Amino acid sequence: MSNPPNNGYPYNSDDDAESNQYPQYPQQDPQQDQGHWARYGESDYYSYGGYGSADPQFGQGNQHMQPMVNTNGKIDVFRSVSWAFPTMFSNAVVWILGALLTGVVIFILAVPMGMALAAGGGGQSSFFMDALAAIVGVFLSLFLLRGAIWQVDKRKITYRDLITEVNMWPAFATSLLVSLAMLVVSGGLALLIGGDQALALMGYSSTPITDPADISGRAILGVFLASIVAVLVRPLLAFPVHFIVERRATSIGQAFVLSYEAGKRNYLRLLGYNIVAGVLAMMIIVVTFGLAALIVLPALILIDAHMYRQAAGGPVPYDQSRDFDQNQGPQNQNYNGFL
Repeated sequence: MSNPPNNGYPYNSDDDAESNQYPQYPQQDPQQDQGHWARYGESDYYSYGGYGSADPQFGQGNQHMQPMVNTNGKIDVFRSVSWAFPTMFSNAVVWILGALLTGVVIFILAVPMGMALAAGGGGQSSFFMDALAAIVGVFLSLFLLRGAIWQVDKRKITYRDLITEVNMWPAFATSLLVSLAMLVVSGGLALLIGGDQALALMGYSSTPITDPADISGRAILGVFLASIVAVLVRPLLAFPVHFIVERRATSIGQAFVLSYEAGKRNYLRLLGYNIVAGVLAMMIIVVTFGLAALIVLPALILIDAHMYRQAAGGPVPYDQSRDFDQNQGPQNQNYNGFL
């Protein structure tokens, strides 16, 4: 696939109209448009209401699509959060029931794996089972991530959207490379400071710790510092899989470059969000004995997808509280992708 212009976000080009994923927007002077804002085509598209309208009015197209506005590459975390929760509840069959079904599948798979682990007596068998579980988890996460990105574009999604245009093998390879990068950075530091004990505490060693009293202070220090470094590095590796799944990157290398640039541009926002969201999510899940995971985990996936689209400078759903000016009408319409 050739490198699309503007990192793959749409331009108003008749030649590219069929290849762009997002609806094409007409070139027009908003001040001369007294009837509709960002009026699209005859199908799958919508028109915004006139200047005095408080809400965009939908046209006669596909009722799953929705009005979109431009972003400028800077993340508004609160915009993502305020979008994710109502969107999740309005698509509860996919996200909440889907989370429950995913939990059931994981439990069903865990039973034979646990029996095999018990029969193997731990050690290498435990390491193999952990690796197998991680691979299964990666595949599941890719389907969920694809669905979350579709959800940014659509009011309603179905289970079919989870498996549509996943770009599976490049995404799988990218996800493994992200994990490997985090392992090298955090695991390498832990090994350097705390030795194999530190790796065992982090779950990276096939040699289990049999007696907690034998854990050294250096191992604990190594785990602590490695965790800090992982948190600091994570914003720069937040979105390479998103870029590959949505085909905004034409290669794995480009996906990492785009993720690094997006993470650097939004570093403090992503860092603060990761810390606060991680702590709150853990507390809520623990307090509710795991039940809140059915809501918290899908919400986090949707928030990540929305933040990714903002960081990439792509279109996100219209938000009346942010995008409507009573005097000038809806603002920041997506005519040409980037601002």
